[in-house]
Amino acid sequence: MGAVAPVPSPPHPVFVKAFLALAVGAAAVAAAAGCRDDAPVAPTAPAQAQSREQAPTRRSGPPVLGAAVSWDLMRSSRPYRRLFLAHYRALTPENVMKMDSMAPAPDRLHFTEADGLVRWARRHDVAVHGHALVWGKQLPAWMSGRDWEPGELRSWLESYVKAVVGHFRGRVDDWDVVNEPLAANGSLRRNLWLREIGPGYVADALRWAREANPRARLYVNEFNIEGRSRKTRGMLALLKGLRGDGVPLDGLGLQTHLTTSFNPGRAELRATMRRYAALGLAVDVSEMDVAAAPGRRDALEQARIYRRVAAACRDLPACGRFTTWGFTDASTWLGTAQRPLPFSAAGEPKPAWRAIRSALRR
Repeated sequence: MGAVAPVPSPPHPVFVKAFLALAVGAAAVAAAAGCRDDAPVAPTAPAQAQSREQAPTRRSGPPVLGAAVSWDLMRSSRPYRRLFLAHYRALTPENVMKMDSMAPAPDRLHFTEADGLVRWARRHDVAVHGHALVWGKQLPAWMSGRDWEPGELRSWLESYVKAVVGHFRGRVDDWDVVNEPLAANGSLRRNLWLREIGPGYVADALRWAREANPRARLYVNEFNIEGRSRKTRGMLALLKGLRGDGVPLDGLGLQTHLTTSFNPGRAELRATMRRYAALGLAVDVSEMDVAAAPGRRDALEQARIYRRVAAACRDLPACGRFTTWGFTDASTWLGTAQRPLPFSAAGEPKPAWRAIRSALRR
């Protein structure tokens, strides 16, 4: 496929169609058929629709074990590549599918890096979870300070979501469609999408993704929603509203960025996961890490936390994927000194790794 595809930002459906034909590429085309800053969560459905619980999504077999990966390291470091392939069967791209990488200009989509990663994964029988289509961070530089005409950004975002999901249709069928939509108080987070499109952008993005790939599994992904909090209540309200309104949504990703002093208790975690699953959604662990101080005491506490979360995932039929955000302390967004991952910077298994494996296999 071409590395760079034209991406107009059209308000008219004719131009949207033309853009999709260019951006998706021949193979995918053949396969495809002013709101206020701190807005409340999108309006919920009528009470009857909200209260309707659906049968939870159920997996067969143990949860899939995955990790976020750096494509640069995967290409350049043989030890990094070998360590991943020895232990993991699924990956989430750390950066190459984020908007700043994929849309370097308003009229261009750049697929080279993401295509390379997906080809590599398919050669090695590794599943790819797409991350992330719509997020308020890591936006292209050209978006900063731009004066948007009414409806302009919404039209561009529709074109972008449909083009990216369509481009990878049949190769990437799981997507974090909306990443980190909530503020700590449970309202929608102040970001470009909220300001320019309004609170409906979450539902819009999910609908556009479904149109581009009817077989895709679509997720909302968020942090600090694993226990009792205003943010958790906000997420439950958002999910109930989306489900009640018939918005296509298949799952929720719990990022589970924890520390040895900040983590939910066993009962609290399990109860929260069950509440999400009762909405009929998959509830996956999507980005786990546990920052820890040096020393064996903290290493053992880190392992206990990993075991607790992995066991909660294993015991919940709706939890089909357990993913850590990286896998070696040599490459982590938190910095090597935080020691947050299951393998040391030298690639040696830590107590956390043994805890994860034993918990998932039981």
